[in-house]
Amino acid sequence: MKMSSHQKNNDHGNEVSKPTAEHSETDVVLSMISEAVIVTDPHGNITGINKAAGILTGLSHVTPGDVNIAGILTVNDEAPDFTAYSRNSSDENSAELPVCENNGEIRVPGRKIVPVAVTVFSLKKDGKLTLVFLLKDLTDLKEKEKEAARTKALFHSLFEDTAAATAILRLPDLVFEDASGSFCRLFGLDKEKCKDKNKTIFNLSGIPPQLIENLRESTLNNAAPAARELKFNDSTGKEHFGVLDFIETDAGSGYLVLRITDITELKKSKDAAVSFAGILESMIKYLPFDFWARDLNEKMFIQSNEGKKMWGNLLSHNLNDDFVNESNIKRWRENNIKAFAGEVVTGETSYTTINGSTRYFYEVIAPYFIDGRVSGILGINLDITESKKAEIATRLSEEKFRTIFNSANEGICLTDLNDIISEVNPKFLEMLGYEHGELTGQYFDDLIVPEERNEQTEVNRRRKEGISGTYERRLIRKDGRIISTFISASPVYGSDSKYSGSLGMITDITERKMHLEEITKFSKAVEKSSASIVITDKHGNIEYVNARFCLNSGYSKEEAIGKNVNIVKSGQMSPDVYKDLWETIKNGDEWTGEMLNKKKTGEFYWELLGISSIKNEKGEITNYVGVKEDISYMKNLVHELEEARKKAEDINRLKAIFFANMSHELRTPFIGILGYTEILLESLTDDEERKMAEAILRSSERLKDTLNKILDLTKLEITETVVELLDTDVYYLILDVAELFDKAAQNKGLYIKISNKAGDTTIKTDQKILREVIENLISNAVKYTLSGGIEIDVTSETRTLGTYLKVMVKDTGIGIPEDKLDIIWEEFRQVSEGYGRNYEGTGLGLTITKKYVELLGGKIEVQSRPGTGSVFTLLLPMF
Repeated sequence: MKMSSHQKNNDHGNEVSKPTAEHSETDVVLSMISEAVIVTDPHGNITGINKAAGILTGLSHVTPGDVNIAGILTVNDEAPDFTAYSRNSSDENSAELPVCENNGEIRVPGRKIVPVAVTVFSLKKDGKLTLVFLLKDLTDLKEKEKEAARTKALFHSLFEDTAAATAILRLPDLVFEDASGSFCRLFGLDKEKCKDKNKTIFNLSGIPPQLIENLRESTLNNAAPAARELKFNDSTGKEHFGVLDFIETDAGSGYLVLRITDITELKKSKDAAVSFAGILESMIKYLPFDFWARDLNEKMFIQSNEGKKMWGNLLSHNLNDDFVNESNIKRWRENNIKAFAGEVVTGETSYTTINGSTRYFYEVIAPYFIDGRVSGILGINLDITESKKAEIATRLSEEKFRTIFNSANEGICLTDLNDIISEVNPKFLEMLGYEHGELTGQYFDDLIVPEERNEQTEVNRRRKEGISGTYERRLIRKDGRIISTFISASPVYGSDSKYSGSLGMITDITERKMHLEEITKFSKAVEKSSASIVITDKHGNIEYVNARFCLNSGYSKEEAIGKNVNIVKSGQMSPDVYKDLWETIKNGDEWTGEMLNKKKTGEFYWELLGISSIKNEKGEITNYVGVKEDISYMKNLVHELEEARKKAEDINRLKAIFFANMSHELRTPFIGILGYTEILLESLTDDEERKMAEAILRSSERLKDTLNKILDLTKLEITETVVELLDTDVYYLILDVAELFDKAAQNKGLYIKISNKAGDTTIKTDQKILREVIENLISNAVKYTLSGGIEIDVTSETRTLGTYLKVMVKDTGIGIPEDKLDIIWEEFRQVSEGYGRNYEGTGLGLTITKKYVELLGGKIEVQSRPGTGSVFTLLLPMF
């Protein structure tokens, strides 16, 4: 639908939010637009939005690029065509004419759909294209159109039911435009003939000669004559007295209103006239518009209740009394004086009512006659503020109707009396994917899915009986897809007042149905959720609870809703907890924590609680939603684990004391054994005896080594090892340690090679711990290598977390199977285990080594293949 020119006018208004601190010329122009404005890049990503658009969409603050306008705006029920908008723009720096003018809808989840008029401009500067969406809220316009239709119907009803014989004549030939039922009955005329565009009042039979003469006088003088009494006979020959007056409509409108008020009964008796005045006053008090009467003294003696609402009680007031305001007094006085002079005053005007609001009226002020003389004036003010659009609607030409038909946002389908499609609008064709002319002549019911056609047959039958209806139908598109529609259909009648077909307004609600299904699914998910969900007002009064809340708390929905959340308050929590909770959520932040609550039975239970706020479009908090999970079982489990932890710590402390005592008790005898064995070896000369002494010494050394490793591992697990970082030259430390194993290596025919490719190898580390790590790695290499030798390379390596000193200990030993690489770090584990193992050892060396390396902030890795050898890589941080 094309937008009217007044929808494009700009004046100073809301500022558009800027994506950057710089203000371009385009930003300045946009900030002056009072209507809703959204600025996007060529792909529809929102880069700016002014206050009016924020209110319209609910998007008060938008980070550039976070929201695409296609997610909230449809144009003709489709997403905006950014490609078309960009294609229509100029290649030069310019602000183009609109690239799109149409109707659309703002569709934001959780908010009411808002109809809007959409105008899209493309702005290009320095090669950069920007799309500007100008949105006008059409909600009020739609409501005003409905109000206009109601006002028109009311006016028509008053026209038809009025007691005065009234006819509307078109100037200058006085052709009948319309006549009231009372006019036709009075003169025995056919109402339809009165609307014959070729008939004038002069060539209709039954019109009294006096009326003809008055009308001729009107045409000769080119003005409506003053009101006067008229004596005439009706169609049955009965004599009547009446007051004839002419109401000329707005200047230039081309219409004259003729009205004859029958005063026969008034002429017969003044008492009857007084009685009639009393009846008239009683009736007009209940009329839904302002109606009043003044006598010759200018005193108001009749005023409708509606008039009192507008102006206050003016009974007994004259024209010089105070009125609502000075401007009203002047205008009313001028019009009233004209009416007292015998003139009928009509036209549209505006007055300020007693509450200070300005309203628009169609006003009629006319004299009334008694005994042929003006005896006062009567006035009617019909409020047309909300029905101005009705005048336009009544004058729509066929061309305008066609424009509306073709540009409507809803599908329109016309069928004949046999339900055959006679005409459809472009929107309906688009909805079903057909081209122009393809649906004409088809049976409408063939478009409906088969399972709903029987029901449609009954609907068609009722339509032919004159019954309108609304219903949902699933229609089959040309491509076979099914869409859901909402249809509002009404019967159509021909010029002979017989049923001629049906008119249906069809709206595609496929997407709306999908959203409704999603909402239904969400509602079911919330209701069936394993978490307890509570929604309250901003004061904490419960508005909704799900089934899990009822199960956890023991309260039914009926018992909980309307109560304050304090019903589950245990009284065992610190008041500071509740204070912090309310301060947090009132600030719009989310509060999360554990809460001890109380069931309806009085039993206490723990919940993990998260509470957040719900805000309206103004950013005001309206509700709070709480999601709670019963963690009583977890709390009990944690308590049990805490008790177990304490017991374990007690056991560890006992172990520490035990091993400290054992260390002393075991080491002391070993020192004696080792010492005396060495002395014995020095004094023995017999070879056999020396071999036995050497066996005792080796076994004692082995047992001492085992004891030391067990005690070291226990110390690592039980006590906190203090790392003392000192400058240490790692290369020289390795040389020193390797020297200890030279003899053992030579005895097995092995070589030990050490290389330094890192340059300076000084780092901050614990010398004692690092020495033990190097000793363990070289000791294992010598132990498990039967031939070949050991190579130790020192380099540096940079990884993601920093630079490391890299020490690689390579051997040509027996190797480790791939499936055993993980277990070598475990306590008391070896590659060969059990009674059939081939090598001595406790299985603690690599376990201790790995723990020591981690204490130093380093890493240790292993690569190995059976029969080839192993490579242990030590990475030490270079602080």
